[in-house]
Amino acid sequence: MNTFAKILLIAVFGAASSLSLFAQYYNSPALHEVMAPDARAAGMADMGVATSPDVFSQHWNLAKYAFAKDTGGVGLSYAPWMLRTNEFSSPLFYLAGFYKIGQQAISASVRYFSDGDATARDAQGNEGASLNRSRYSFDLGYSHTWGKYISLGLALRYTAYNFHPENNGISGLSNAGALAGDLGFYFRYPSKKTNEFALGLSLKNMGMKVTEGSTKRFLPMAMNLGFRYSWLILTQHQLSIGMDVNKPLVPKDQTKTVFSGFFAAFGNNIREWGVSAALEYSFIERLFVRAGYHLGDKDYALGSYFTAGLGAKWHQFSLDASYMVSAHANEALTNIVHIGLQYAF
Repeated sequence: MNTFAKILLIAVFGAASSLSLFAQYYNSPALHEVMAPDARAAGMADMGVATSPDVFSQHWNLAKYAFAKDTGGVGLSYAPWMLRTNEFSSPLFYLAGFYKIGQQAISASVRYFSDGDATARDAQGNEGASLNRSRYSFDLGYSHTWGKYISLGLALRYTAYNFHPENNGISGLSNAGALAGDLGFYFRYPSKKTNEFALGLSLKNMGMKVTEGSTKRFLPMAMNLGFRYSWLILTQHQLSIGMDVNKPLVPKDQTKTVFSGFFAAFGNNIREWGVSAALEYSFIERLFVRAGYHLGDKDYALGSYFTAGLGAKWHQFSLDASYMVSAHANEALTNIVHIGLQYAF
């Protein structure tokens, strides 16, 4: 068996045998923060903590920006979540960008998610105007290389959203917000002149609780750990395989402090842990094919689904698209399409 055949066998086996669990965030006030915003990662089963740097690294691991090949870039992505449900469609928009200065980079992103309309009611229960429930966040990041192989990153985020303050009927919308931060670690090592091994670690949404009236809730804190290995084959073909491990850090007891809750979350149900695996093939770094599989417990998360994606690069522009199919007949996850456009300079 030649080298190329061995690589294909390893990649197919790694993707087919992967397990993945999307963290249980249904009760989180910032659900949109854990949804994959970009088409590249969405096409690889939401794997992105150790993949090669791109414009949308802000969501997955901003430490990757310090090793980006380009001086800077900007990107916009769109995903219409829950298109097949009869109640509403939930568009997710994500705008991100970065700029490198020597061995460091500054980055920023804006995320907007609308989770549908609701009908306002007065004190007597009479229907009124339609209310749009929106969630958004803004963040700024900084990353820096430490030596030849390691980079670190830090991002500060403000998350805001509106909610219905009453349980027995929708009477209007109230606003809530919180500050949080991300920490990123990225290690890459050229195992050969044409091959590369990478590790990534990201702690996301570490911050204060959100206050909903008299209730305080944790943000969707999470830890992501991943690896990637890339081969260059015959100078024109590159194949990458990777795997991410995800651990939600939201404790079951919402009355705990953020610090104690961080450690308490490690004792939660082991079914909340998850592993995602995928592969990416590129031809002369112009055409890309991606695939992944996500296996999740539908009682704890979004269930299982398959993903696939395509990408094309022309000069400084990149266009990516992905497609998601649920394995559990989950309408909210069936036929979800992500589209992303990047410009690098």
